[in-house]
Amino acid sequence: MTDVLPNAPHAPVLLAEVIEALAPAPGDVVIDATFGAGGYTRAILKTGAQVVALGDRTTGLMGSDDLVSKVRAVAEGVAEPIWPMPLPEELEARLSSDVADIVNATVGNPAGGMLLAGKFLERFAGEGVPWAHLDIAGPSENKGGGYAWLGKGATGVMVRTLIALAEDLQSE
Repeated sequence: MTDVLPNAPHAPVLLAEVIEALAPAPGDVVIDATFGAGGYTRAILKTGAQVVALGDRTTGLMGSDDLVSKVRAVAEGVAEPIWPMPLPEELEARLSSDVADIVNATVGNPAGGMLLAGKFLERFAGEGVPWAHLDIAGPSENKGGGYAWLGKGATGVMVRTLIALAEDLQSE
């Protein structure tokens, strides 16, 4: 059971439920993402910790070491900025709840918010299942002037990476 705190990020809770419902098994690969699409969506998902850490153009990447390395290499190969973030063990204590198996946030302590969400999701991926989380809050929408091949608005960030990764995994 998850202790869902009011006024705390709910995107990790929703993703955890999806990951758990998929019931990943050995041989499966799980890749999930959180994003903000502006306005009310960003307010609900509260994925601003990625933007604070990495800015508006770099995707945050967390997960199992082997899959993180593979996703990073593929993203770099298709020129999509990405940066791996750690999943520190000391954050486990902040996931403890007095009323449930796990809590979705630490109210009053925003430090490491993106990393805490990653640790939360990690619990649902399944033992031995390669797992990666893409936090695309900043790069999912270009609010300024165009850059590279992108204009203003939705960017489609990580689509090229996910297609190339699927092709790569299929060939294995």
